[in-house]
Amino acid sequence: MKALEPNGPYHNKLLIIFAGYEVEMRELLQQDQGLERRFKCWIQLDDLTANTAMDYLNMKLKKNNYMLPAKGNETLQQLFCQLTSRVGWSNVADVNTIYERLTDAFATRLLKPKLDRWAKNETITPEVGGFGKVYRY
Repeated sequence: MKALEPNGPYHNKLLIIFAGYEVEMRELLQQDQGLERRFKCWIQLDDLTANTAMDYLNMKLKKNNYMLPAKGNETLQQLFCQLTSRVGWSNVADVNTIYERLTDAFATRLLKPKLDRWAKNETITPEVGGFGKVYRY
């Protein structure tokens, strides 16, 4: 930390970013008496809303040529409403986990029984040229 002091070699030349949950970041800065005063700028990002989480998930799915049936969107929207109200909601990390599980399910077709229950007469078929990556409902 002495390197960051006014006469230190890195004074005004070094940018340090701590990123994490607010409580844990405050605990980290309290580990050293002088640490907190050295970090004068705090940027706190708001948690994702259920709608923002759903938009982010759909953006990731679309970017990788995946589609969900309307009922799948409704079910996930309800899930995000539940998740965003929980303590410990991990925002983007949780959305990414859901995305990975969905794409794994698409790839292995494990989601088909659930989709069949969501909407009768809708089946998974590979889109031409997608080689099993793009699915239509």
